[in-house]
Amino acid sequence: MHPPRRRSAGRRGHLVRHRGGLGSGGRRSSEGRPGHQSPGSKVIGYFTEWGTYDRKYYVKNIETSGSAARLTHINYAFGNVTGGKCAMGDAYAATDRAYTAAESVDGKADSWDQPLRGTFNQLRQLKQKHPNLKVLWSFGGWTWSGGFGEAARNPAAFAQSCYDLVENSKWADVFDGIDIDWEYPNACGATCDTSGKAAFRNLMQALRAEFGTKNLVTAAITADATRAARSTRRTTPAPRGTSTGTTR
Repeated sequence: MHPPRRRSAGRRGHLVRHRGGLGSGGRRSSEGRPGHQSPGSKVIGYFTEWGTYDRKYYVKNIETSGSAARLTHINYAFGNVTGGKCAMGDAYAATDRAYTAAESVDGKADSWDQPLRGTFNQLRQLKQKHPNLKVLWSFGGWTWSGGFGEAARNPAAFAQSCYDLVENSKWADVFDGIDIDWEYPNACGATCDTSGKAAFRNLMQALRAEFGTKNLVTAAITADATRAARSTRRTTPAPRGTSTGTTR
C-alpha cells in the first residue's frame, strides 16, 4: 500500500534542485551551469520519500545522475507534524525497506538483520561518498502542515520532539539538521492557520535553541518574511560566525 501523495516543489519522484547563496532570495545564479558554482553558493535538492514507490527514484539516482557531486544540501521530504510533535512520515520507506544491490548506492544488498535499511541508510551511503554533502530532514509540506498550529502552542515541546527524532541514535549521523516547510503560517494551504504572527518566529527560535549552533535549522518562508510570496528559503538566527542554513 502506497502512502498518500504529498505536494512538493517540482515533479514528484525527482530530485528538485534549487540554487542560491545565503541571503540571495533564492535567485538562480548566473553561473548556474552544472559543475559551475559561484563561491559560497548553496545547491539544494528535495528528495521525496514517496518517490521511491511508483517513480522508483532512489538515492542511488542522485549519485548516478551526477547530481550528488553538484549538490551542497539535500532536504529529505517530508516528516509529519502531528499532536504537536515531529513524527515519521513513512517509516517503512525511511528505515525498513530492503534495497537490492542494483538499487543501492554502494552496490551491496541490504541484509535482513542490519540495524538500519531504507532511504536513511541509502543517504548514509551517499554521504560516505560525498563527506561535504549536508542532509536535512524537512517537516510539513502541503499535506502535513496542518499540525504546525498545535505545535506552535508549545514551541519548546515541539522542538524537543523534533530533536529526539532527527537525532535518534540509529540515524543521527545521517542528518545535519532540520528544515521546516510550513504551508502556511497565518494563511491557507491545505488547511488554514490562525496562529498569530509570532507563532512562526517562536517555533523557529525554539528549534534553534534545541538544535544548537552545530546543526542547521532552515525554513521555507518568503523573501521579505511576509506571507505574500512563498518560495524563498531562509534561516533562523544563530550566534555570529556560525553556519545557520541554506536558501531556496
